[in-house]
Amino acid sequence: MRKVARLLVPLAALSVVPLIASPAAAHGDIEVGEYVLTVGWWSEPAFTDSPNGPEVTVVHHETEEPVVKDVDLRVDITFGSQTATYPLEPAFVVGVFGDPGSYDADLVPTRPGTYQFRIYGTIESQEVDETLASGPDTFSDINDPAELAFPIADPSNAELGDRLEQESGRLADAVAAAEDAAAAARDDASGARTLAFVAIAIGAVALIAGIWMGRRKAGAT
Repeated sequence: MRKVARLLVPLAALSVVPLIASPAAAHGDIEVGEYVLTVGWWSEPAFTDSPNGPEVTVVHHETEEPVVKDVDLRVDITFGSQTATYPLEPAFVVGVFGDPGSYDADLVPTRPGTYQFRIYGTIESQEVDETLASGPDTFSDINDPAELAFPIADPSNAELGDRLEQESGRLADAVAAAEDAAAAARDDASGARTLAFVAIAIGAVALIAGIWMGRRKAGAT
């Protein structure tokens, strides 16, 4: 089923390629010892909410012969602050299907933007630990299909989640500001009451002093 889906996804992508202003990025190459690793998505151009995944093709540097055994690789995929790990499995059976030397994993990217692949493990006896990020000089970023959609597409769940998070943050800020203003008003009211009590006390003392002084004068006469 995965292989059938993989055949269908590139065909669907081809239908929108003429609408894209710039050409899709090529896979990126990394040399590790006597091997060359070609890294990218197995379907490019790559879009959110479509089946896809990292693909690494391994060949010998000198002979360009594919490496079809003794490959044990994993990939850490990072987007923003989130990272997930996938094993890279053979995407071929020699003489039956697929491109010999191609190893991949399956996922559905949910956010557009730049993704980073850290590929590590062993190829035959060679240790591997390499990192490559998507971009114009390597492999395709994940694109938002809404940019090509007509009529305008409804917002995705991810977009709705982002908007809800933004509005929740704004609401929290507004509530905090209102609470600060209320606290300041309470402080101002408390201060005003204190001043009023002081003024009353001063007035009372002045009144008592005046009465006392008046009685002293009356007694003296």
